[in-house]
Amino acid sequence: GRRAPIEEIPPKAFKRAPFTKPPFTHDDLRKAIPPHCFQRSIPHSFLYLFYDVAAVFTLYHVATDFIPLLPIPLRYLAWLVYWVAQGCVLVGISEIAHGCGHHSFSDHEWLDDVVGLLLFSPLLIPYFSFQFSHGRHHANMGSIGREEALATKRRDALSQGGERIFQWLRKTPFRLIIIVGGLLFGVQLSLTVGFGGRQYNQISSLLNPWSPIFSRKQRLQVVISDVFLAAALYTYYQIGATQGWEWFLCVYGGPYVVHNALAVMMVSLSHMHPALPRYDADEWDWLRGSLSTVDRDWGVLNHTFHHMPDLHVVHHLFPKMPHYHLQEATHYVRPILGEYYQRDTTSIYKALFREVQCLAFVQKDNDVEHGGVFWFAIDKS
Repeated sequence: GRRAPIEEIPPKAFKRAPFTKPPFTHDDLRKAIPPHCFQRSIPHSFLYLFYDVAAVFTLYHVATDFIPLLPIPLRYLAWLVYWVAQGCVLVGISEIAHGCGHHSFSDHEWLDDVVGLLLFSPLLIPYFSFQFSHGRHHANMGSIGREEALATKRRDALSQGGERIFQWLRKTPFRLIIIVGGLLFGVQLSLTVGFGGRQYNQISSLLNPWSPIFSRKQRLQVVISDVFLAAALYTYYQIGATQGWEWFLCVYGGPYVVHNALAVMMVSLSHMHPALPRYDADEWDWLRGSLSTVDRDWGVLNHTFHHMPDLHVVHHLFPKMPHYHLQEATHYVRPILGEYYQRDTTSIYKALFREVQCLAFVQKDNDVEHGGVFWFAIDKS
């Protein structure tokens, strides 16, 4: 029969999540989870970290020792394979740093902050700035107007010209351009100018201690993050000047780009889906907002990424839970969540092409009783 166009969504993926207040509370979910799932183990956490660091250095030594010995055509292919493999491992490291920001690494906040600062800075991510911004993301998930990281915009607020541009940009060729641009530059734009985040009266850069994202008492820690970023950049400059910039780009630049692209994909796909609601200020509450996330299956990379994308729902419900307990916790809460739990096994690349068409715009149905509920502007066929 006729092959379905790539933007069509399987009927199951279109069954919208419930948007009314759930018949359970956050405390009900907590009580259903065994207490040990909330326990943070320093040896256990460091074991995952050492595994990732060992993988980074193993890939580095294999690449620098053996790839230069290959003939030219194979050498190019080998560098590409290295970039992808190393980029995936770096995502695992950044997820551990992300957990440090939630204080899910250990029972000691100072230790979490030291580890997170040392892990994020080489990836050119300001640790404390991310921690503060990401905390606001968790506190306001699902809220139109207050969501920090992946802000949604109301389609009905567009002018006629804006609507025409919206329809133009969501067409296939431009969708591909948006995807490529987002994967290549999304992290940098988010960090420097707050691209894709909540709208403020000024640029909301994570590098600026006086950004509206931060309170007065958080500014010193933002400065500390900036100092560590500057130290990382200076170190990279010295390495590039000594080893050669071609060597530096092959060893670090390629994996860095892959890491950033995967990070953008994970953030986007964990929070955008045709089945997920968004709420205005009158309708929103924290529990329903936290449930407006989706678990995605990344195959073998679920383990490499420490199960953050495929167990993201429970992470939003209990952000201080260590990643190595998320799978067990999900098992216990799924029967209670019922249809409030969302999981999609659509291939990652097909889902990305599908979800990006909404351009983070949401729209509401003609539902008078629930006028404060909105849905992503994704075509059903």
